Amino acid sequence: GPSHVLPTGGSARYYSPLSASTFIKSTQIIEYTKEAIKHSREHVQKLTEMEGLYLHRISFEARLVEKKAEKDVEKN
Repeated sequence: GPSHVLPTGGSARYYSPLSASTFIKSTQIIEYTKEAIKHSREHVQKLTEMEGLYLHRISFEARLVEKKAEKDVEKN
C-alpha cells in the first residue's frame, strides 16, 4: 500500500489521480469568418444582453467594423 495518506476528504473515490495534464494550462481558440460573425450577430446581441456581458458585446461589435486600412488593402 501507499507509504502515506493524503487528506482528500473522500474525493479520491471519484477524482482521477494527478498526471502531467493536471498542471498544463489549456486554452480554447474560436475562429470566425466575417460572414459567420455577421450571421450570428442577432444571437450574440441577445445573449450578451441577457447575461449582462456588455463589454463582450462591444468587443463583438468592434469585429464587425471594417477598418479603412482593410478596405484599402482589399481594393489593391
